[in-house]
Amino acid sequence: MRKLAREAVIFMLLAPPTLCVAAFIYLHHDAHKPPMPVVTALQPGPIFEPRTPIQPIAPPQYNIDPHFVLHPPSAQQGGAYVYAVQVPYVPFQPPTNGALAVRSLVVALIGFPVGISLWVLYRLVRFAITG
Repeated sequence: MRKLAREAVIFMLLAPPTLCVAAFIYLHHDAHKPPMPVVTALQPGPIFEPRTPIQPIAPPQYNIDPHFVLHPPSAQQGGAYVYAVQVPYVPFQPPTNGALAVRSLVVALIGFPVGISLWVLYRLVRFAITG
């Protein structure tokens, strides 16, 4: 009986630091990966080929929020007027290692239940193999 308790405690004590380190590595990798390229318009190609040119229609004159800007029609936009939102550019700041460490500590809180669950799974597999 002591052997079972010792095994369970070992699993329960090793799971939180393991999960904490794994979560920190994953979050650090995710926060520092290069940004994805942004597609700004559909490029004509084998998938998108405009069959008939679309005639531009004059846009209605409404009082529009000053953050919205009316872009004139162009060939890339299919000849239609496009409203776009002007937002100030804020460069991406990856989170600090301290913030990532705090997030990984939160993940480590589930380590005790994960450890006992892994121990139960280990005992079931061991019992199935050895009898």
